[in-house]
Amino acid sequence: MSLLHAILADKAQCSDLGPQDWNALLAEARQANMMARLATILCKESNRNAVPQVAQEVMRGSSTYVDYLQVRARFELSRIARIAEDCTYPVIALKGAAYLLCDNAAAAGRSLSDLDVLVSQSNLEDFENRLRNAGWEFSEAISDYDEYYYRELSHELPPMRHPKCQFELDVHHNILQPTHRFAIDADPIIEQAQAVEGSPLRTLSPADQILHSATHLTMSDELRGGLRDVHDLVLIYRQELTKDSLFPEQLIDRAIQLNLGRPLFYVLDFAGRKLGLSVPAIAAEKLVEMAPPKPALSLMRYLFDQRLSPRGHNTGGAPITEFLLYVRSHWIRMPPALLAQHLLRKAHQRKQSA
Repeated sequence: MSLLHAILADKAQCSDLGPQDWNALLAEARQANMMARLATILCKESNRNAVPQVAQEVMRGSSTYVDYLQVRARFELSRIARIAEDCTYPVIALKGAAYLLCDNAAAAGRSLSDLDVLVSQSNLEDFENRLRNAGWEFSEAISDYDEYYYRELSHELPPMRHPKCQFELDVHHNILQPTHRFAIDADPIIEQAQAVEGSPLRTLSPADQILHSATHLTMSDELRGGLRDVHDLVLIYRQELTKDSLFPEQLIDRAIQLNLGRPLFYVLDFAGRKLGLSVPAIAAEKLVEMAPPKPALSLMRYLFDQRLSPRGHNTGGAPITEFLLYVRSHWIRMPPALLAQHLLRKAHQRKQSA
């Protein structure tokens, strides 16, 4: 197990670390984009005596930068909120943007690289027009095929930028693309979106936040969200558990309702094995029913453990892991004939731009 996994599972273990261990831990946290998150865990007053001063200073530098990103993100979300004020339909912040708006546990030390929002497909054109009128633009470099792909085959618009904003904006109308093997109806998720005090923007319910992030991580790409996204879900899960002891069962029931049991199984299974997350027995029994067949489970656990471990741990098979995850992500994203056509078009694009 990596040192970062061990500390995320039990922060008390930091008292046993020597100088070389601290160097390794900080390197792992930096690689996983979790240095500021680690600071929120280890640099509280109650833990500070166990953390070397040099390590505290390194983590504090990352925390300062993440604090700056969060201030910028809040400001830029306020621009989007002004547009949402005039909308007669829900405009829902997703992932990091939502964590900030909710000020929930996953916001602590959470870096952002873009902003994500969700509107229903029926309102997508209206919201796009409102954004464009407010100065948001698509890249002029986007190809005709990419435009077609986003508009017809994807679950989001092409990324948008505002000349006065630091972050890219991704506007979604679903959490999975319509061609996906596990494609779902987004309406039940949008219907249960929750109001945010002091903002016209909304967020997904806590259960749907977990399911969305789990789905994005395990079904939309090659686990690019990484360990940070899994830990986000662990923090939200534990926070909600303190409010309602029945939350684990409610979460699993919601996953079954939305047909998202498999991605939830994958992230909770990894979090239980590597990050010390405990799922109550009744909920665990339901969770096991969502697992893939044993051969597939063994393979997926291997791929998860490889991909979600900082470099330097269990990475002997890194190239084959990345290849298998790449193949899997595309195989479940589109039917075979459409996938073959898509990959040929993208390969032709790369050849032309080379």
